[in-house]
Amino acid sequence: MAKTKMIVKEDQILVDVELIFKEIEKAKGDWKKVWQEFKQYLEEMKGK
Repeated sequence: MAKTKMIVKEDQILVDVELIFKEIEKAKGDWKKVWQEFKQYLEEMKGK
C-alpha cells in the first residue's frame, strides 16, 4: 500500500514526519533552511 508523504491544502502543508527529518538530514541539520523551503512551497501553491 502506498504511503502518503505530503498533503497540500489551501493554507497548510501536512507532511509525514519521516520526510521532514530526511530533508533536515539532507540539509546537514539546517532545519531553518528546510522550514524556509516548506514555507516557500506553500506560498507557491497559494499563488496558483
